[in-house]
Amino acid sequence: FPLVYAVALRSLDGSAHHDVALGRTAHPPSLTRIVAGSEPHEERTRMISITFPDGAKREFEAGVTGLEVANSIAKSLAKKCLAMELDGVETDLSDPIGRDSRLRFITKDDGPEALELIRHDAAHVMAEAVQELFPGTQVTIGPSIENGFYYDFARNEPFTPEDFAAIEA
Repeated sequence: FPLVYAVALRSLDGSAHHDVALGRTAHPPSLTRIVAGSEPHEERTRMISITFPDGAKREFEAGVTGLEVANSIAKSLAKKCLAMELDGVETDLSDPIGRDSRLRFITKDDGPEALELIRHDAAHVMAEAVQELFPGTQVTIGPSIENGFYYDFARNEPFTPEDFAAIEA
């Protein structure tokens, strides 16, 4: 059955605009729906099914993040999580999950896979630090490698030993 929805548009300061969009659709443009036949203010949230590697399934509200799912299982799991694999695609724990999905957490206990993620992230943190310390420096390439990570930078002047000390701090 089609769902009836209403959307009130608001400005950045939170005051409501006069425009309200009304419509009928099987898939309204928001996660919260007013279901046909319900009381005017009774809202229902769309639920999604998350399937874990062991085949277990749990229901969550659409838009839940990987970190929220991990916390709902165990706070200790959430603390160990580095990323998630959603339907076979590695993604950030803060990304919302909007559809039925297969979910696998990548934790610090996942050996080489976890180390690769940590090195990748560390390379990006270093690149950001270099750009902050030395404005105008261009980041070129910076993968993680077998025994660490690196970044190549383009700048007019070469780095000095003193520059390295500042970057390492």
